[in-house]
Amino acid sequence: MHGRRPCHLPGGAGRGYDTGVNSPADKVHDGLPAPPRETVRTLIAAALVVAAVLAVHANSLGGTFVFDDDHNIVHNPLIRRLWPPVRHRPVANLSLAVNYAVGGLAPRGYHMVNLAVHLAAALALLGVVRRTLLSRRLGGRFARSALPTALAVALIWAVHPLQTASVTYVVQRAEALAGLFILLTLYFAIRGPTAKRSWPWLAAAVAACALGMGSKEVAAAAPLVVLVHDRTFVAASWRELLRRRWAFHAALAATWLIAVLPVVSIVAGDGGGTGVAPKTISRPEYLHLQCHAVATYVRLAVWPVGQCLDYGPVHADEVGPVDLAWTVGLLLATAAALWRRPAAGFLGVWFFAILAPSSGLVPLADPVFEHRMYLPLAAVVAAAVLGFRAVIGRLPGAAARAGVGAAIVLAAVGLLGWRTVRRNALFADPVALYRDVIAVRPTNARARANLGFALLDTGDNSLLGEARDSFAQALHYQPTYARAHVGLADVAMRRGDLPRAEKHLREAVALDPRAADAHNNLGAVLLEQKRPAEALPHCREAVRLKPGVPVFRRTLGKARFQLGLARLAQGRPADAVEQLRAALKLRPNHVQAANSLAWVLATSPRGGVRNGPEAIRLARQADAAEGGRNPVILDTLAAAYAEAGRFGEAVATIRRAIALATDAGRSEDAHRYEVRLRLYEAGKPYRDAPPAP
Repeated sequence: MHGRRPCHLPGGAGRGYDTGVNSPADKVHDGLPAPPRETVRTLIAAALVVAAVLAVHANSLGGTFVFDDDHNIVHNPLIRRLWPPVRHRPVANLSLAVNYAVGGLAPRGYHMVNLAVHLAAALALLGVVRRTLLSRRLGGRFARSALPTALAVALIWAVHPLQTASVTYVVQRAEALAGLFILLTLYFAIRGPTAKRSWPWLAAAVAACALGMGSKEVAAAAPLVVLVHDRTFVAASWRELLRRRWAFHAALAATWLIAVLPVVSIVAGDGGGTGVAPKTISRPEYLHLQCHAVATYVRLAVWPVGQCLDYGPVHADEVGPVDLAWTVGLLLATAAALWRRPAAGFLGVWFFAILAPSSGLVPLADPVFEHRMYLPLAAVVAAAVLGFRAVIGRLPGAAARAGVGAAIVLAAVGLLGWRTVRRNALFADPVALYRDVIAVRPTNARARANLGFALLDTGDNSLLGEARDSFAQALHYQPTYARAHVGLADVAMRRGDLPRAEKHLREAVALDPRAADAHNNLGAVLLEQKRPAEALPHCREAVRLKPGVPVFRRTLGKARFQLGLARLAQGRPADAVEQLRAALKLRPNHVQAANSLAWVLATSPRGGVRNGPEAIRLARQADAAEGGRNPVILDTLAAAYAEAGRFGEAVATIRRAIALATDAGRSEDAHRYEVRLRLYEAGKPYRDAPPAP
């Protein structure tokens, strides 16, 4: 290569590094301002990327929450606060918490942030590819075509339909954030050796790497990717690299602790619902399954037809010889290229290193998920673009080469973008989305159950039969699937068949004692049948398993309330007070519980139970919630005043109750209130008659 020149950095940080060719575009690498023309071309390229991303992903803003969004967003108590940060993936979870603080559970705001993250990542990729093509190793070949080539890579990567798994599937923002921070880490690392002051860029790289580690474990690949890129495109030798920038690479490696420590605690346990596979799946077995995953990812990258949100379990017999050949062949090709053609080998390192955290290091319950290709896809796209460029480069005439290249890129962007728009539309309709999954993976029991729940969520009772069939098919493919029994119970409840619902829920609890929703729903069914004593243990277990889910706490509060009334009817006022207080602790705004507890505290025949001041406070709370217009609550408040010896207020309050009951035509209630009025006027409190033995 011609025109090489060493770049001497302040403090010797990059002294001796070879920076590339002496082209106009490359002047930016010397810390000098780029010429106006080059700056304009770069801005135009960035604008094209922005326009393409917005055009293709605009309809993603109409998507809803699907699949794991329910667990990680809708029913995740950890994102209901901004501080302290969540230990697992704190950066990604903090971004979800900010979304919740700003817009609650409105999906549009979450989709807007996902789109912004993807847009930033596409621009970062544009910068990384451009500066890599202008590096010492490649600058001689790409001095004039670096920007168009980088633009082609960024455009195709940004609009590829595989990216919907990370952009439109909200909770996979974690994957997109990790991808963004890996790209920024690499971009800042590239800028460091060639800048007048290297340390701000290198410090920014370490900071970006740390943020990536806090987004998702896939960012663990960043230090390795930067190291190989540094050696391949910047440093003249490993010895020189380590001598000049050992501290920088050590700092990058230190950020591994952010991602590794939570993973170690997960692997040491049982997975804790974080997606880690059961311990019965060995690492060799998982690596075998990953041959099928890699082959699937490459196929979809080249020909994105037959995408699937949820592949479900992958069995060993699905891993064919072609899968093994593809994966082993790519690994061997990467190793050979690193030795003979390092620039091409770097693409293989990029692909496998970024897939490694989810496709090798830790066995995961789901061997295949398309969102894992978010950043590895860039290696496939770059290889394809560079391959086409090499072929087109043999055509005669610069204009012809440019025209053919532009036509191919436009065609690819148009076709891929069209498929992305169509796939985004599925995320706005969960029923259509899960039907699409089943079309690809018909034996996926989880997908069939999710389709059943999506049908129930429409609220259309005419779809109950289809929902029931979907849950039954899920059990056909996986007879021990507890969640399918929960769905069948939901169908039975909507049809008013409580005994059948109870049967399915007891089966679900037996199959999976840790199924919190099954325990909660069983408690709810038992409460509908006025069996609070049986419901209480299941309601308690649901809250124990998932303490932050509001609906579970409400069901437990209802169980406590019903049990309190039952204990009162049994002549056990002390037990009734205990249960009603527990109900109010779970649901502080429960008007009926507050009123019932106030009544017992004001009127119980047992002196040890009564508590006038507390009864007044609770009755006032209930009265305020009802706007002072409920005669039943005013009756309780009057009794509380009388118990506390405040008979003047008791008389005035019970008269208001009499007036409201009379106006409402409730003559029997008004008569009872008049009897109590005479007691209060005589300076006597009211005592509720004890129940018959």
